[in-house]
Amino acid sequence: MAGRRRKGKRLGLLVLVILLALVIAGCYILWQRGYIDLPFGSESASDGSDSTVSDSSDSTVSDSSDSSGGADIVTENLSIHFPMLGNAYTGDCVLIKTGDTEVLIDAGSRQSSAAAISDYIDEYCTDGVLEYVIATHADRDHIAGLVGTKSGGSYNGILYEYRVGTLIQFVRTNKSAQTDSGGVSLYGNYLEAVSYAVAQGTQVYTALDCWNNADGAQRSYTL
Repeated sequence: MAGRRRKGKRLGLLVLVILLALVIAGCYILWQRGYIDLPFGSESASDGSDSTVSDSSDSTVSDSSDSSGGADIVTENLSIHFPMLGNAYTGDCVLIKTGDTEVLIDAGSRQSSAAAISDYIDEYCTDGVLEYVIATHADRDHIAGLVGTKSGGSYNGILYEYRVGTLIQFVRTNKSAQTDSGGVSLYGNYLEAVSYAVAQGTQVYTALDCWNNADGAQRSYTL
């Protein structure tokens, strides 16, 4: 009698697994054909083609395939850009443009990224001024392009190539300004780039300054 019960439970479990598999397979087929929307992924996001999102602001999301690379989110008055960084390494860089105001958030991934980022910025920033630059933290894949590479005694990083109105940076870091061998580290070069920007009139605040509304910094900025 006990053997029959165990056999019956196993059969019931097998039927349940088969039904669950059929439901999942059915949902997948319907999703592939566009009959239902699932709360994950997007079929159009993986094929590299342009996709348009229609809402009250007529925003467009597109993966650019031109020489500048990257991806854009565009509305009538606002565009957000995710430029390619000129190499195979990962890094963060976002350009926000609204009217004549440009905001650059980070500039990774390597110092050589500065040239590619500048080429991209120049498509949208026509006056040579970045109203705001934000450095979220001191890792190389976030600040390297702010320094750039050195040629002929000068650097080509973002903080050297553009007039920056306001620089908002991280509060603290565990990075050292010197390498183990006693040379200048990337972070040390970043500090020099910030000093150069200050000499050109850039206002520099930390994120904590902004949070505390201290020394002229603001917790929020209207673009």
